[in-house]
Amino acid sequence: LLARGRGTLAGCWLRPGARGALLLLREPGAVAPPLAATRGAHWDGRFRLIGPGAAGGYMLGALGAEAPPGAQRLPAALRRGLPAIRDAEGALAAVPGLDYPSRSACAPFTLAFTPAGGVALGWAGGEGEATGHPFKPGRSVPI
Repeated sequence: LLARGRGTLAGCWLRPGARGALLLLREPGAVAPPLAATRGAHWDGRFRLIGPGAAGGYMLGALGAEAPPGAQRLPAALRRGLPAIRDAEGALAAVPGLDYPSRSACAPFTLAFTPAGGVALGWAGGEGEATGHPFKPGRSVPI
């Protein structure tokens, strides 16, 4: 894949990005359907809801093509697999990786990156946060 500069493998896309960078993204066809946003929910084999969630039929699923404030600069392919919370009517309620619409609105939906059910790496406001950095303005990206 690296030699070709693009391709698909195990549910991931490798695509060329801006200024010669490579993007490693979730393959849109491999994204799991939404599920109830309750504590412990494990969505898409990658994210576990470790916050309390909220009553009222909230769902955890992909952001999709929507571009709420803070997401317009992100490639559309990346937004398709970004975890988001929708209310019972399907309206976008929160995008924890972007702190959208606010950190306090995202707090009940704190997610941990837990690929294949492994060790949790914090996302959205926790200490020791290991992922989500590129999506939150003003934060450095660990290499």
